Amino acid sequence: MLAIFFTRTDDFSMRIWLKPDKMASMGLTTAEVLTSIQEQNVQVAAGSIGTPPQPAGQPFEYTTIINGRLSSVEDFRNIVVRSNPASNSIVYLKDVARVELGKFNYSGVSYVDKKPASYMMIYQTPGSNALDVADGVYKALDKLSKSFPTDVAYSVPFESVSVVKVSIDEVIETLLEALALVVLVVFIFLQDWRSTIIPVLAIPVSIIATFIFFIPLGFTINKLTLFGFVLAIGIVVDDAI
Repeated sequence: MLAIFFTRTDDFSMRIWLKPDKMASMGLTTAEVLTSIQEQNVQVAAGSIGTPPQPAGQPFEYTTIINGRLSSVEDFRNIVVRSNPASNSIVYLKDVARVELGKFNYSGVSYVDKKPASYMMIYQTPGSNALDVADGVYKALDKLSKSFPTDVAYSVPFESVSVVKVSIDEVIETLLEALALVVLVVFIFLQDWRSTIIPVLAIPVSIIATFIFFIPLGFTINKLTLFGFVLAIGIVVDDAI
């Protein structure tokens, strides 16, 4: 059982929605806010402590680690946009803007039942069994779902395996109906059990013989072959009668 997995992940981004009325009341411009964000959200090399030209007797060297790049919503909200030491006033970004964590690109948004979702597409590889692949995927999802967060669940909004299952059920139902009708019609009109048994045996024998050549000839059970079985049942019944 083989399957090709294709996943899509979206990068996060910090979305900042400016409030024009607040900015106008404080005399701020968009350029000032943008400059403050760029100045206070930078990746810089912090260096180390105890390296030359420190005195030769320095026994240890320490690497300095700083929080240069902001990563949380609260960090961005607390960015200082303007400060006035004379009046001891500070204007933070949260005072003039709404900050929230969002997607980097909103051109492709996935929803399932009107709820945000991430999707994973699974393709069947040539020569594999669609029913086995589907069963394996469902079992794996059931096993993985036990470790999902409480607010995360999975669903299968689209799959093509049900068509195969329904087609197989239709073929079996058609076969049984054909056998029943053949027995009834032949026995009523011919009044002979021998003439009735011949078409009853001809139908399963012909179908079993057809399945024998599936693997050597490279055929698979799909909508076309199952539709051919439905037609073949009618032909076999007609010839047997």
